[in-house]
Amino acid sequence: MCVLLDEWRFNEGVLRMATRLLWYERKRFPVTQPQNQAGSYGHFLYEGSAPLFVTTKEEDLARIETAARRAKDLNLPSQHTMLLRRLKVYKLHAPCPVADNVTIVECPSCFARMILQCSLGYGGPSHT
Repeated sequence: MCVLLDEWRFNEGVLRMATRLLWYERKRFPVTQPQNQAGSYGHFLYEGSAPLFVTTKEEDLARIETAARRAKDLNLPSQHTMLLRRLKVYKLHAPCPVADNVTIVECPSCFARMILQCSLGYGGPSHT
């Protein structure tokens, strides 16, 4: 099983960078939940260890790469460089070949396997 974040945006307004780094490292972090719903109180501690699989636009990733490069050039610590060290980036520039008689099931693990197999056919991961 894996977690699929489709069309994910690396946006501080969605999830703080510090929390994302913990998540990507499979470490525990608190998850807030609405307090104004019956039966809902407190927060829970996420302790999942499922691999994360993220799809995003190259422009979003490019902003992170630019910020990481800038920090590296200035010899400054950066959460962006920490983030990039935790990612394996697979850039697919052509559609994955899928036979006509194959049905693609909406399943995060199946999707992840398909992308990994497809990217291996195109030279494997591109680490940035």
